[in-house]
Amino acid sequence: MTDIEAALFARLITQVPPTTPVFLHEMPQEVGVPFVVFEVGQRSDTRGTAPISTLDIRVACYAPVHADSEALADTARIGLESWWYGTTRLRVHPLAFTGQEAGFEQEFGIYRSAVTFAAQAVQW
Repeated sequence: MTDIEAALFARLITQVPPTTPVFLHEMPQEVGVPFVVFEVGQRSDTRGTAPISTLDIRVACYAPVHADSEALADTARIGLESWWYGTTRLRVHPLAFTGQEAGFEQEFGIYRSAVTFAAQAVQW
């Protein structure tokens, strides 16, 4: 787990209900609902001497009822919107909400609501 993934994990587990597990990248085969899965994508660029990355963050919330997956997604959005992360070597600027989507996972018979964010990260 990268530093930003660890920081996002720590933030998410404090935002969602305590009985809701949070996973990075994908859910395990045997897990009860509700649960949350997040992932971080990164595109890199260099400007001047500091490498700059654009982070794309997706938080997918799963529940047996559509309204519950939407409520979890709203909780994640509120908890992460404008959140920023910083260390002496890495600064992630405030997360900007970029969208929300919903769907039904036919294979598992559960609803999914996902929120997405974008942020700039500068590493020294």
